[in-house]
Amino acid sequence: MWGGQTFPVYMPDEPPGVAYDPERDEWRTLPTPSIDNRYAHVASFTGSELLVWGGLAGDGVALADGAAYAPETDTWRILPASPLMGGAGYVAAWTGTEWLTVEAGSEADTDANSGRGAAYDPATNRWRVLPDAPLPGGWAAAAAWTGTVMVIVRVGSGGPSGGAQYDPSTDAWTPIPANPALTEGQTYPFATWAGGEVLLTREVIQTSRGAQDRNEAWGYDPSTLTWREKAPPPISLAYSAPAVVGDRVVFYAPHGRQGWVYRPSLDSWLPMPRIEDRGREFWSATAISDSSVVVWGGSNPAGDATSEGLVLEFVDP
Repeated sequence: MWGGQTFPVYMPDEPPGVAYDPERDEWRTLPTPSIDNRYAHVASFTGSELLVWGGLAGDGVALADGAAYAPETDTWRILPASPLMGGAGYVAAWTGTEWLTVEAGSEADTDANSGRGAAYDPATNRWRVLPDAPLPGGWAAAAAWTGTVMVIVRVGSGGPSGGAQYDPSTDAWTPIPANPALTEGQTYPFATWAGGEVLLTREVIQTSRGAQDRNEAWGYDPSTLTWREKAPPPISLAYSAPAVVGDRVVFYAPHGRQGWVYRPSLDSWLPMPRIEDRGREFWSATAISDSSVVVWGGSNPAGDATSEGLVLEFVDP
């Protein structure tokens, strides 16, 4: 885990990264790279390195540099200069050979849709410029790598939500048809590759009538460029990205209450046992095997940050 911001006070001198060993149940502090601490950056694990780039410094200054951390040697290296402008509003995906980083828009400007992007190749230590993505305006974007294409969906602009998908084999973007049902309100979406479709979920939306629960899920098929309504979540999902654990998409318990598991093959939601955990939101969830996930951090309902976590183990009956 690397980067982030401690609310309500930003502490730039704190160690920016740690590593957790689930077998030993131990933490260790990562060495500090020669780049600024940051939040709202993009990060992906390649299988051998953690790549981080962009984001904002504690004072909100946009950053346009990055670094790569190798767990095997416990060392960092600085990435070469990127052709992109720094800051937040980017999405990223690791293809297996390249790291795709695309400016997908900012909540501060819902009409902004530069679509600028670049691909970084760790083998050659070089960036290449991508064609501009034909992204619509919107409140926020979510991205998923399907194994062959990068799918970016942008929602909450007041018009039908759509996006674009990028195929590295052709170096070309294809616009995603708009989903007329995803028009209302401003919200942060989550896109997860699950069982042949991109599962798109969102929770509470902000409308002219105030915050409203929006229990809905949609599937997008990049091979046919079509949307399909999925079984709706039983409750409003918590604001945090889900984790893919084997053939499950795990939505942890909001505020310490009951969580839910979505099974793409069944298009159904199954309840998790109630968890006696402190109330938290904005946590991180990372699968560490086909049957377990680490949940860490976040903040309580009062907004105070927590440095606690837990491991969830899933056992099929």
